[in-house]
Amino acid sequence: MEIGGPRCAKYTLYIVNILIIVLALVTLAVGIWMSTDVSGMVTAVNANIDPRGESIASVEDILQNGVTKVQSVANVLTISGVFALLIGFLGIWAAYRESRFLLITYTIVLIIIVLMEVSAGIAWSVYKPKLLTGFTNQFNAALPYYDFVATAVDSNKHIAVSPRQLQSNATASSTVLINVIQTWVGCCGSENGYQDFARSPLYWSKSHHMAPVFCCKLTNTRQLSLKDPDCGHNRTADNSYMNVGCTEKVTAWVYHNAGTIAGSAIGIGIINILGIVAAIYDYRCLSRQYKERLLT
Repeated sequence: MEIGGPRCAKYTLYIVNILIIVLALVTLAVGIWMSTDVSGMVTAVNANIDPRGESIASVEDILQNGVTKVQSVANVLTISGVFALLIGFLGIWAAYRESRFLLITYTIVLIIIVLMEVSAGIAWSVYKPKLLTGFTNQFNAALPYYDFVATAVDSNKHIAVSPRQLQSNATASSTVLINVIQTWVGCCGSENGYQDFARSPLYWSKSHHMAPVFCCKLTNTRQLSLKDPDCGHNRTADNSYMNVGCTEKVTAWVYHNAGTIAGSAIGIGIINILGIVAAIYDYRCLSRQYKERLLT
């Protein structure tokens, strides 16, 4: 290949595809992390939250419905990361071999990846408000049925729940749903902290006007390990999330991840477009050289 533009295009492809490989690994990591982080809510249901086991399955189904929306975006990111990783190596090989066929294949696949990334961004923009609205509505609908269960703190500083404590299956599902969200997210109530539990008739008869014990700060959500054992009997702003609404925490989590996703997608999109431009230019140079050889 001659010195000048064509050679510059070749080495530009090398640099661009090294960047694509690096960013593909970042995208893959973000997709896997996001999927694992969200699905962790479903698997974090501690059996002690519902010792009778009457509502664990139904609560997992409710959580899974919301999680699926986020995981669909995470899956697109993961798939895009895998394809981008492969295309990065293909781009380097195509530039090294100076193969027009590989270059055009590389360009087409790269365009598909860009479209996938755009679709992931659109899907996240669509799902984000629906996710937040659905979460708030589900949480608020469960609050009037919340049952303040009898709890204690065992010798290992874990929350121990009395196995005979719930009024009905309706209160069981609502209670377990809220407790799982509060322990996993680290929050209390919907929008106004523990005061939201006043919507439950059982608040006035069973809560002693305190936040639920599941609003306590935990060191291990799977084992329900209290950070401060005294929180089992006396909830304060220091040892619990009594004034931190779950809507606020979940909204912050969603928008934090939205920034991570947007930043990753924009960065990779720019690099991918540079790769497309360099590949097309390299392809045209090789085609011109091929024609010149035919004429000589």
